[in-house]
Parts: sequence; C-alpha cells; structure tokens
Amino acid sequence: MAKYEVTVGAEKLNPKKKRVLLKVIISLLFGILLGGGAVYYYYNYYLDNKPKTKVIKKVDCNKTAKEKSVKLDINSYRVKKLMNGIHFNDGSVTQKTLYLEDKTLAKDLDSNYLDNLLIMEAYRMKNNYEDKVTIKDLELARVNLFGSNYEVIIPTDKEVGTCPIFNYDVSNREYSKSSTECNFTSDIKIKYETLSATMIENKSITITEIVAFISDDKVYKTIDGSNNVSDEVKVDDIESFKLKDKEKDLNKYKYNFKYDEDTDNYIFESVELVK
Repeated sequence: MAKYEVTVGAEKLNPKKKRVLLKVIISLLFGILLGGGAVYYYYNYYLDNKPKTKVIKKVDCNKTAKEKSVKLDINSYRVKKLMNGIHFNDGSVTQKTLYLEDKTLAKDLDSNYLDNLLIMEAYRMKNNYEDKVTIKDLELARVNLFGSNYEVIIPTDKEVGTCPIFNYDVSNREYSKSSTECNFTSDIKIKYETLSATMIENKSITITEIVAFISDDKVYKTIDGSNNVSDEVKVDDIESFKLKDKEKDLNKYKYNFKYDEDTDNYIFESVELVK
C-alpha cells in the first residue's frame, strides 16, 4: 500500500482557529457604540419631544382652611349696635324703606331716612352730651355705618328729621337739635324683632328680623310706598301678641353686613326679603 505523506502546514488540513477574543472585542465595541447612541438619543431627542405630563396636586380638604359660620347672641352688644344703626324710629313710617323691595342696597335707602341714620349715629359716637353735631361728626358716622367708599351726601342745606328736628347752622357747619316739642305720630306702626344672627369672622354678619305693620288695630304682613298695608294677619290681642308666634304668617328680612378692613368694622350692605 502506498504511504501518504502529510504536509505539515497544509492549509486545507490545518483546523481553523476560532477567533474568540477578537469577536469579544468587536462585540464590546459595538455594544459601547450602540449604547452610547441610545443614551445620546434619549437625552437629546426623546426627552425634549416627550409629551409634558401635567402634575395635579391633590388638596386635602381636611387641611384647607374653611370659612366657619358661628351663631351670635341676638342680645349681644355687636348685634344690637348693628341693628340700632340701621333702625330709626321718629314716630313716622320712614322705616318702611327697609321693607318695600325684595332687596334694597344701602345706596337705595330713602335719602331722608339716611339723613336720620347719620344724625343719630353721629350723636351716639360723641363723647359728650352736647345737642350739636358737626359735619365732621357726620362724616365719621357715615364711615362707621357704611364704610369709607360709600356715596352718601352729607346734608348741609336743610332740616333733618321729623321728631326731633335738627337745624343746620351754616356759619359753624353743625346741626343742633331743635327745642321745639314734637308729638308726631303716624297712623301706621312698624313692629320688628331680631330672630337670629350669624357671623363669618372678618367677612360678614347676617341678621334675620321679623316685621309686622299695625294699622287700625290690625296686623299686616306688607306695606307699599304709598303706606298701603295688606295681607292681614289675625291675632288675639293687638297689644300683647308676639311676633315669633306669627313667624309663619309674617315676613322675615335678612340684613347683610360686610367686614370693612379700613375700619375693622362690619358695615351695612343690604336688606332682603327671606323667601
């Protein structure tokens, strides 16, 4: 048999060597390039063009400060002071201006009634017992009742009031109470009583009142601008009947006072029919 020689180093007979290290290095470099490109794209393109998501913060209602309405004693100084400031009884029926409309703003009150309110408030605010009030006193009364921005024209050219009457002295720019005795009475009497009062501190005070109009020994629910009363309410005794006992039959009105930062006071804003 013939003997075959093997040529050492013959290419076709040498087994191919696996280039593992080279492949690892190439793969590593490719991975680094690919990863770097991905990171670059993420930060420079994806984030810049990513839709913006609006973050909505949930508010814990329990932690949010809430306006709290509190009841006031209807016999307290604060409630009585506010109601005395808006009521004036001179024997006439001028107070009807509070009850003619479903809602009446301060600026829409009868001008003569407003004059009376200013005069009486000016006297209440004085520290002495003189029977005179100056225009300056009336200005202070206006601010105390209605705030500094309220457009009330201070009367300076007429008598004010019905009973008593206040006369104006042009030279001294002051009003003085007339010494003339007055016994003026109207055929209609207005009877009212405070029912309740609530306050939201440093914001508002609301006072509810019940009212009746008495004429010819009868009680009525309403009155108009011509002093005509209507809607009679039956009572057992005209002299002693209690308004609260007729609460369902009579009208109630809500007085709105708002807090005024300039004076740290509650000033009259409006009065409205409770429906």
